Amino acid sequence: MPGLEQVSLYLRNDEVRDMILPRPECIPTPWPQRLRGFRRSVLPGASFLVCVVVMFWLWERQGQMPNAVGEWRRSGSMWRPPRTGR
Repeated sequence: MPGLEQVSLYLRNDEVRDMILPRPECIPTPWPQRLRGFRRSVLPGASFLVCVVVMFWLWERQGQMPNAVGEWRRSGSMWRPPRTGR
């Protein structure tokens, strides 16, 4: 029968009685515990992915603009220390 289960009850004098009892309903998980599980399992991964996406977006956005333009020329003079290293 749906919703019912057979249970064997063992008594002190070695007597066994079979009973048919209604199945216990599941106890719902409280919302604070569900929220705690979400914060511990889903939220760290989701925030990591969001940070990676934002990092790539900023990288592409800032990487296209030249940050510094410079030129380097070697001069013909040699630099020499005023004293020897003794």
